[in-house]
Amino acid sequence: MANLKESSFWEEGIYQWETSDPVLGGENGIDNVPTRQLANRTKWLKDNKLDKSATAASADLAKKAQVADKLSKARNVGGVAFDGTADINLPGVNKPGNQDTSGNAATASYAAQIAARKIGGVIFNAKTDIDLPGVNIKGNQDTSGNAATATKLQAACKIGDVQFDGTADIDLPGVNKPGNQNTSGNAATASYAAQIAARKIGGVIFNAKTDIDLPGVNIKGNQDTSGNAATATRLQTICTINGVPFDGNTNINTTPAGAVQFFAMDTAPVGWLKANGAALSRSTYANLFAAIGTRFGEGDGSTTFNLPDLRGLFLRGWDDGRGLDKDKNRELGSLQQDETFSDKDKTNRYYLVDSKDHKNKILIEQNNLQQEAIYKTNMVSTAAFGSDFWIAIDLNRKSEVRPLNVALLACIKI
Repeated sequence: MANLKESSFWEEGIYQWETSDPVLGGENGIDNVPTRQLANRTKWLKDNKLDKSATAASADLAKKAQVADKLSKARNVGGVAFDGTADINLPGVNKPGNQDTSGNAATASYAAQIAARKIGGVIFNAKTDIDLPGVNIKGNQDTSGNAATATKLQAACKIGDVQFDGTADIDLPGVNKPGNQNTSGNAATASYAAQIAARKIGGVIFNAKTDIDLPGVNIKGNQDTSGNAATATRLQTICTINGVPFDGNTNINTTPAGAVQFFAMDTAPVGWLKANGAALSRSTYANLFAAIGTRFGEGDGSTTFNLPDLRGLFLRGWDDGRGLDKDKNRELGSLQQDETFSDKDKTNRYYLVDSKDHKNKILIEQNNLQQEAIYKTNMVSTAAFGSDFWIAIDLNRKSEVRPLNVALLACIKI
């Protein structure tokens, strides 16, 4: 025996058996129709919490709501008519197409036609770009809202296994107060690295059980420099070589620009030039120009300068105020012509000395202003000028006065 199936539905009326109705049971049997209709009304009343005083009008409306399959008046949805009898498609929503934008949105050129809004505190109506302080320009956002005054995190977090939501300070054992972190794992029991894995430091095995020495670090020896150290292009610490800083990055000159040396060869070595008076570019040879300037010649007066010309000359140390050089105003680098020295004593007698061995000493005496001198060996003549004499001599006469010498190439450092 089965129970009647009940539906939460308000039946319009209750069927009355007719004398002609057959006797027919079962789920759809006519004998069960009135009973089922009453059962449906009862369930509907229970579901809608209505009592027996509910009006017939309310019941009629409820019935229509349950069975309506069409709206009494079709409505437009996105511009498409809809009465509930069939599905509809909306262009631009579930199929290609455009919505009708013939209204205000189609003609609005900027938001001022509707209402300007503030973005980050700055008025925006879409007519022009705006800048936001603290976003794309310098400045500060207004943080008077929640973010500036928040005293609690929305979701609490754990820091070092301690709950933290921002409402109070927390302490971390082993960090700011006595205590130990949880070291229940391997690290808690490892007494030296051999329990994990020994490593090499500078090529020396290290397991933390004992100290180690590193050759070339704290004891004598050399590290293996087959790696990068072997090809290093710069020294970590700059050194000084002959007063010139050197870090290994560039070549240096330990001989300063402007130094003069003599070489036993006919060409100047690398980094040197012949001291031959040549005119050089002031920019190309900037270091040399900074050292000697235009002391030996101004070149063209603007872009060049001259080297000293030391060809065929003896060098003499600059007097620099000592007083041995009779030319008291002589400048560094100046050229001085040759002279012959004569020796006169207090009796107006002059001696000419052989420069080879100083033994062939010649005495020249004066008797009167016009008298010829008494001379020995190869004397030529003397002309008297008051109490001083200009003496012409010829001792194996040659074209110049010179000491014993050797010729070398004079060069200057660039």
